[in-house]
Amino acid sequence: MAQNIVDQLTRFIHFIFFLSPIAVWCQQTNVAFPDLFARYDANMYLANAAFVPTDTKTDLSAYYKFQTGAFKDVATLVFSAAKLFERENKSIHSVRITTFNEKQGPYISSPRANANYGYELNLGEKTRLAGGVAGGVAGTSYSGIVSTGDATEFLPDASAGIILSFTKLQLGVSGLQLLNSKSKISTMVNKRYYHFHASHELDLNYNWKWKYYGLYRILSPLENQYWLGTSLIFNDVFCFGTVIRSNAGLSVYTELTLDTDKDRLKLIFNFNTFFKRALNFQNSMELGVGYVLK
Repeated sequence: MAQNIVDQLTRFIHFIFFLSPIAVWCQQTNVAFPDLFARYDANMYLANAAFVPTDTKTDLSAYYKFQTGAFKDVATLVFSAAKLFERENKSIHSVRITTFNEKQGPYISSPRANANYGYELNLGEKTRLAGGVAGGVAGTSYSGIVSTGDATEFLPDASAGIILSFTKLQLGVSGLQLLNSKSKISTMVNKRYYHFHASHELDLNYNWKWKYYGLYRILSPLENQYWLGTSLIFNDVFCFGTVIRSNAGLSVYTELTLDTDKDRLKLIFNFNTFFKRALNFQNSMELGVGYVLK
C-alpha cells in the first residue's frame, strides 16, 4: 500500500512539471478573465473544478467583494450551491451550480454561470484523488452606452482540474477557459490559463492549527501571479490570517464558524489594504457566508 501511494505521488508530480511548459507554450494573447478573490481558498471551486467539500452533504455559499472610494462601482458577487453523494467505497460525487458577476464600473460587467461535476476517489487510508470538469458561459455586458445601447455577449466556457490529498497536504492543477473562446462579432476573447496550488495544515496542540497555502497563475502574456496565505485556527471555530498577492498587496482576514450537530454556518471578513501596488484601486473588502448541511 505504501509503495502504491509513493507511485501515485510520483506520477502526479511528474504530471505537474510536464504540464507547466505546455501551459506557457499554448497561451496566446488577450487573456480575459474575472479576478479571483484574495481569499481564493474560501472559494476553491473558482480556482479548481476538482474541488469537493469535505464532511458535508450540501454546501451553499455567497461571497462579495467591493471597492471603496473612487472605485466604489467595482464589485464582484458569486453564489454557489453543491450537492454531494457518498458511495459505499467512500468515493464522493459532487454536483455544483455557480453564478458569478464582476462589475467593472457603472456600465461594464462580466456575468458567468456554470455547472460543475467533481469526483473524489479514496486511494487509501490517508490518500484521495479528485477530478472535476465544469461547463457554462462567460459573458461581457455593456449598459447605458448612447451609441450602441445595451448589449450582452456570451461565449462558451469550460474548465477542468485534479487535486491530490495526502493526510492534510493538498496539491492541485487546473486549466480554465479551456475552449479559448473568441467572439466573431467583437474583440471579446477568453484565453486559456492555468492554476497550480498547494496547501498544508499542522496541528500545533489540542486547540490550535496552522494552515499555509499558495496559488500560482500562468497568465502569459500577462504577468503571472501568485497568492501566499497563512492562518491560525482555534478549535475549528475562529481563525485569523493574512494573504499576499503579487498583483496587489497584503490582506488580513478573520473567519468565524458556528457549528452544530446538523449544520455549520461560516462568516468571513477580509480587508485588502496593506502594501498595495495600486493604492486607490486595491482598497477593497470581502464578505463571505457559507452554510453547510452535514
